[in-house]
Amino acid sequence: MPSNAEQGRGEVYNMFLEYAPGVSLLDMMNKYGGKIPERDVNRYTQMILEGFLDVHEK
Repeated sequence: MPSNAEQGRGEVYNMFLEYAPGVSLLDMMNKYGGKIPERDVNRYTQMILEGFLDVHEK
């Protein structure tokens, strides 16, 4: 399936992310027996959405 840029309908954007050392999602799931606490899910989801908002505002 051709991308929008290949079809001449837009620009291509690349997002480069910083490496953030720490635990992986799998590590977190193993730590909590397969279920990450809701408060942590809410916190991580909020951070991700704030990042998306920042990218889309630029």
